[in-house]
Amino acid sequence: MSQAIIISDRGSGVTTFLGLLYAALVRWGSRPEEGFRVHASPGSIRALKDIYACLMEGHFPSEAVEYRRTDLSFVLGYSSLGRGWLSAPHRPSELALHVTSLESIAELQGQGFVWDQGLRERLASQVVVLLVDASRIPVDPAALTERSFHPWRKFDAMAGSALALLETYQRTDRLRRRARIHPIVVLTKLDLLPSELRVGTLGGIVPSPIATAARAAWGEDLLASRLPQTWGVLTEGGHGVQFERPLWFTSWVGVESSSEGERRVRRRQTAAVGGWEPEYPYNEFESLLAHLQKLSDRVGDPVASPA
Repeated sequence: MSQAIIISDRGSGVTTFLGLLYAALVRWGSRPEEGFRVHASPGSIRALKDIYACLMEGHFPSEAVEYRRTDLSFVLGYSSLGRGWLSAPHRPSELALHVTSLESIAELQGQGFVWDQGLRERLASQVVVLLVDASRIPVDPAALTERSFHPWRKFDAMAGSALALLETYQRTDRLRRRARIHPIVVLTKLDLLPSELRVGTLGGIVPSPIATAARAAWGEDLLASRLPQTWGVLTEGGHGVQFERPLWFTSWVGVESSSEGERRVRRRQTAAVGGWEPEYPYNEFESLLAHLQKLSDRVGDPVASPA
């Protein structure tokens, strides 16, 4: 089973992202054609359902829920009724997604050995999903050098340290020295991206669809100018384990104000499959799931080069 890791810092919207990912999986799994399905421990499934239920009730999940995210993990795999377990000559690829915090990974930097088995599994991940809070992105990159204690610099340092640790851990693993790490960047709270960045130095409104060269250029400009430590790790190379070019996805939730002035999550009807869901960019999550499905077949062999 291949490993993937979702990392974020506190307040970045990871809990809401997981609820939306679950919503997308429910919708994805309702399609008649084959595809990924999710299975997990009862505790993880219960937590995902609780977060989703909170969104469906119109509320954002409490940040107090985030302390449990290190315990959350689930597996994406082919349905036993699809082409996978019944018709394929071998067991289909599965991708285990582990949710953890940047702090818990970054603080391992410099340690000679990781005792925790769960953390070792996370460090073996060849797929890493980094959540970046769009509402916190500094408009002026010069502020990062003018303010020595800028909070964004701390995020950059933690993200860079976490990615460097993944590279170091796999480089020292004999079976993974020729492996490649596939980074995915998800901009959360995209609706709160500062307006200056939509039309300013980062090249305009975040382009869509996913695979456009404009979006890749926008994202790389963001990393180079506002997350230099993270960008340096992704582009350094030369140590055996290489990072692929990051792929970019976005996440946001439609909101409305109640009669009491409360900020509530907006719902919409899903005509294609029936029922209701939070208002969110399903096409982004659908593309993310399709990409994870593709990666599950490419990272199963730790020494295999990507196609």
